[in-house]
Amino acid sequence: MHHVVYTLFGATGDLTMRKLMPAFYNLYARGLVEETVTFLALGRREWSREDYLSEIEPWIRQFARFKVTDEMFAEFAKRVDYLEMNFTKQADYLSLFRYYDEHQYDDRQPMRYLFYFAVAPEFFPVISDNLLETGCLRGQCRVVIEKPFGSNLDDAREITNKLSAAFGIDQIYHIDHYLGKEMVQNIMTLRRENALFRAAWNRESIESVEINALEELDIGNRGAYYDATGALKDMIQGHLFQVMTIVAMEPVNQNDTDALQTAQAALLQALRPPEDDIRSQLALGQYEGYRDTPHVAPDSETETYAALKVHIDNDRWQGVPFYLRSGKALAERKTFVTINFKQIGDNPHTDRLHIEIQPQEGIALSFIIKKPGSRDETTEVNMNFCQSCNLEAHSNTPEAYERLLLAAYEGQREFFTPWEQIVRSWTWMHELREKRDEAGLKPEIYARGSWGPSGADALLAASGHSWTNETETLT
Repeated sequence: MHHVVYTLFGATGDLTMRKLMPAFYNLYARGLVEETVTFLALGRREWSREDYLSEIEPWIRQFARFKVTDEMFAEFAKRVDYLEMNFTKQADYLSLFRYYDEHQYDDRQPMRYLFYFAVAPEFFPVISDNLLETGCLRGQCRVVIEKPFGSNLDDAREITNKLSAAFGIDQIYHIDHYLGKEMVQNIMTLRRENALFRAAWNRESIESVEINALEELDIGNRGAYYDATGALKDMIQGHLFQVMTIVAMEPVNQNDTDALQTAQAALLQALRPPEDDIRSQLALGQYEGYRDTPHVAPDSETETYAALKVHIDNDRWQGVPFYLRSGKALAERKTFVTINFKQIGDNPHTDRLHIEIQPQEGIALSFIIKKPGSRDETTEVNMNFCQSCNLEAHSNTPEAYERLLLAAYEGQREFFTPWEQIVRSWTWMHELREKRDEAGLKPEIYARGSWGPSGADALLAASGHSWTNETETLT
C-alpha cells in the first residue's frame, strides 16, 4: 500500500478498535504499508494524536495476529493520525479538506483516498453529502461500508443513491467479513480442484446442506441495535445468504470478479419464493432473559435465533433443502458448513463433509468402511484436516478484515457484496417477513446454553433430517 489515505469515520468505536486498527497493524507487519500511507482517524473527542495512539495500542496488542513490540508499534504509529471533527457538521469538513491539502508528497504522485464508514447506516448519506459538497472527494476515491445496508430495501436504495452520487456505484465496497474468512474462500477451491467433490456437488449425491453460525455469547450491550434488527437480518440475510452463494453457485474462476458475482446473483435469483405455510420453513427463538437486556423492549418479539429452510430451483439443486441457522446464547461458538450426502441402501450412516469456518479452520470428512473383524458390518470413520492447528499455516493466514482492507485498496471486488445481490436478498427476506407477520409466528423461548428452540428441530424432522450439533474435533 502506498500513496493512500484511509479515512476512518467512527474511529473511536468498537469496530475500529477491535478489528480495523489491528488489521492495519497486521498489514504493516507484513511489509505491505509504505511510508506514504496514512490511517486517519476521525472522532468528536478532544484528543490529540498521542491520546488516540494510547487508546488503540492495547487493542492492537490484544487482537493483532503478529507480535507487537515497542519498536514496531512506534513505527506503525507514524502512519496513524487523528483529526477531531463532528461528521454531521459540514463546516468541520473544511479541516478535513485542509488536512488532505497539507499531506501531499513531494513526488506529487496520484493519491488514493479510501473512506471507511464504521458508523450507523443512517449517517452514510450525511457523510457522503458533506464529503461531496466540501470538495473532500479528490483523486481516486472508494468507500467501504458495513452492514446493515439500511433497515429495509427502500432505505438501502436511498443510501446507495447517495453513495453513488458521491463515489460512483463501482467504488462502493459493501464489506461482509464472512467472505474474507479463509475457509469460506477455500470452499470454491475445494469444489473446483477435487474430482471427488466436483462430481458429487449436486442433487444426485447430496441429501441436504447446513450452514450454521452459532454463538455462545448473548447480545451483550448491543440491545438498541439488536432489538431493531434480529437474527434474520443480522446473520441469515447479512452473512449466511452470502456463504450459501459460495457453497451452491455454479463453479467459476474465483479470480474473475464478474463471473463470480454473476454466478452468485444467479443463485439468489433461483431461490424458491417463501412458502405460504411459513411454519414449514422458518423457526424463531429468543433466549431466556433477553428482554431484561438494557435498551430492549420489555415485550420484545425480536428473535435471537432463526432457522430457515430454503430450496434452490435449478438443475443442480432441485429438491435439496438448504438449512440456515444462527443464534445467540447457544451451547457452542462455531460457524460451519455441513454437506450431508445421500444414504446408500439401508446403511444408517451417511458420508458427511464438514467445513469449519471458525473458531478453528479445517475440514472433516466422514465415510463408511467395513468394521474390522466383521464380515459385512459397517462403521463410520473420520478423517480431518485442521488448518489453524498448523502454526505456520495459522501465522500466514490473514484475518478477514486484514484481507478485505487490502482488497479494497487494490480494487479487488470478488469478496465484496455487489448491489444486485443486496437487492435480491432484501426482496426475498421482505417477502418472508411479511408471511411471518401474516401467520403471527413468534419466537419460542429457549434456555441459555442449549442448541436453540425445539421448533428448529421439528423443522428438520419433518423432512427426516436433524441438525449437526456435536461435530468431530479438528486436530
